[in-house]
Amino acid sequence: MSHFHRELVECPYCFNEEEIVIWDSVDAGLEPDLKEKIFQKDLQNFYCQNCNRVYLLEKPFFYIDRGKKLIFYYSPGHGDFNKEESRQANGSLREDLASELPTDFAFPLEGFRLRLVSSYNHLIEKIHIFDEGSNDRIIEVVKVALDQRIRHDQKIRSQESEPDLPLDLLFLSQAQNQLIFQFLKEDGQWDQVALEEQVYKQALALLESFLPEEGAWDIVDRTYAGLLSHYASESL
Repeated sequence: MSHFHRELVECPYCFNEEEIVIWDSVDAGLEPDLKEKIFQKDLQNFYCQNCNRVYLLEKPFFYIDRGKKLIFYYSPGHGDFNKEESRQANGSLREDLASELPTDFAFPLEGFRLRLVSSYNHLIEKIHIFDEGSNDRIIEVVKVALDQRIRHDQKIRSQESEPDLPLDLLFLSQAQNQLIFQFLKEDGQWDQVALEEQVYKQALALLESFLPEEGAWDIVDRTYAGLLSHYASESL
């Protein structure tokens, strides 16, 4: 079941203090309403009764779905683990770092996919990926290729130099043999792009044998995708 504690929180705007509920873990199978609150970014919000401002608390918590054998650890404080030096050659999180993360959940973790995420948007994305029955490791590889395609198309349309920074692509859903992604444009607006499901299937067939075993904490992101692709190409 889900767990929470109460904590005294200070409003950063007016310094008003209030005791609020802080969620430590969310059991999506038993309490789907909390899962919906995550989608709405309304799980860890602080509503100040003094100045009426609202902001999202960056408090870590676990998202657990025992039916799908998933545990996601949303922890903004572990952002340093995203760096390439924190990874093994195949993209996986270094074993010494993975061993620092919690493993005591009062039930066996055999077969569970354990993911560490430091961004709330990427936590939501992970839930969407596995709800659709996809593999987040392959989705990240596909996103790298899709990023390059979008930026190339934008460069042609604008006839300007291609932006250096990668797009923040997020998986949304799957429909009619297509994968739907969204990305933030330069004007601050979100746009959507579709990719044929066959591209995902081809990437899965090519890389599946190189995917590390599940059961240990991992960070599956753009860095992971790049290292995994390089590792696979070097091994072929």
